[in-house]
Amino acid sequence: MDAITIQILRNKVASLVDEMHYHFYRSGYSTIIRESRDFSCVILDREGRLIVAPPMFFHAPVYRHLDAGVAQTDVERIILTNSRQPALVRGDIHAQIAVTQMGAQRVKQLCERFGAGTVGDAFAAILKGAADELRAAIAKLPEGESSAEGLLDSDGVMIDEPVKLAVTVAIKNGIASFDFSNSAPQARGPVNLRPSMVEACVFYSLIGCLGPNLHFNDGMREAVRLTYAPRTITNAEPPAPVSNYQMVNLKLVDVILEALAHFRPARAVANAGSSSALTIAWAKGRPGQSTMQYEIMGSAYGGGMGHDGASATATHLSNLHITPIEILESEFPCRITRFELVPDSGGAGQWRGGLSLLREYELLENATVIRRYDKSRFPPRGIAGGKAGRGARFVIRLDTAQEYATPSSGRYEMQAGERFLLQSAGGGGCGDPRRRDRAVLARDMAEGYLSADAAKKDYGG
Repeated sequence: MDAITIQILRNKVASLVDEMHYHFYRSGYSTIIRESRDFSCVILDREGRLIVAPPMFFHAPVYRHLDAGVAQTDVERIILTNSRQPALVRGDIHAQIAVTQMGAQRVKQLCERFGAGTVGDAFAAILKGAADELRAAIAKLPEGESSAEGLLDSDGVMIDEPVKLAVTVAIKNGIASFDFSNSAPQARGPVNLRPSMVEACVFYSLIGCLGPNLHFNDGMREAVRLTYAPRTITNAEPPAPVSNYQMVNLKLVDVILEALAHFRPARAVANAGSSSALTIAWAKGRPGQSTMQYEIMGSAYGGGMGHDGASATATHLSNLHITPIEILESEFPCRITRFELVPDSGGAGQWRGGLSLLREYELLENATVIRRYDKSRFPPRGIAGGKAGRGARFVIRLDTAQEYATPSSGRYEMQAGERFLLQSAGGGGCGDPRRRDRAVLARDMAEGYLSADAAKKDYGG
């Protein structure tokens, strides 16, 4: 098949994925869809292989809402019965179905215009092209092995026990192999992963190491080998809980990137902060609104060779949006009293880590508050002489005798009028802080990113 037809169809599919993403974002009912944009829309071939990467990195199991065009009402009923907010979930499901039907219709139109055989051949060529690109990029790396490991604060159940994530990366004959066998046994708490999540972390990290111009799709599997030990954090078996997977994904990305840095130091990056979750179950909500508030928080990137880390943002394969204050205060009985960057929270370095974010909440009704986060006990590490970023915090009942800095995960009964604050972790620094450009250091102080005391202590300035 000629290259022009392949590229036209690749762009058609990419445009369709963007269109589906936009319409689902505009049609979703829950804040997690219409504000945080925590979803993906994709086009697969008849074997279920991903053709073009979506805006959010994608690897997920599949189940059917429709079978031969007929709605599976039993499946929907099971999902809604197990939800505390069935009306919102029903709205999200129906938006999902509508967007998928739109995507199917667009693909049908492509087949009518170009011919089903041509579209299928183009998909095969796109997959093969991605495999060939990845093999060629891997072949440029030096052969050998590199290992790295990192620790989660805990699994949320055994609070005093860190959880180890480990990988050994081997490069040989144009193949990249990733062995996760030395990771900790699967946990009692919800920090376990299934291989599909680990695969997403691997491909994200590998593309980040090799270069952002590679075209990600399932064809890349041909150049990658994955090894797991049974019943471990990275290959858990039922009934191991998995609901807190995203913060584990992001720690695993740190670990994989550390191992890959051995093969391409110029693309090395310090540890990032982590994704975290906040749930507030209100005893009484605002009229006509949900009583379940759910937010996903970003953090900050670590510094890398030649650049500072980005501040107060979703990191790595998270790629989400923080819920705006105006939405929270109009839909839920809370008041946001502070929302700001935290000075001195980025790890010192020739290229410093990004600054963390802080939000302070005042409750206007009684509520149960659930907080899940990581990188408090083990803050994001620096590289090449850079220092660690500041660890995450969650403090409840501010300015009272009961003020309490909580562990990494917990459930707390709070009363109207009480306040709490959450602070994400800052990114690690890269390189010797004493080598930071003096003009850039002065700008950091002028912008309020760095205090004079921290400049003197960490940078000798």
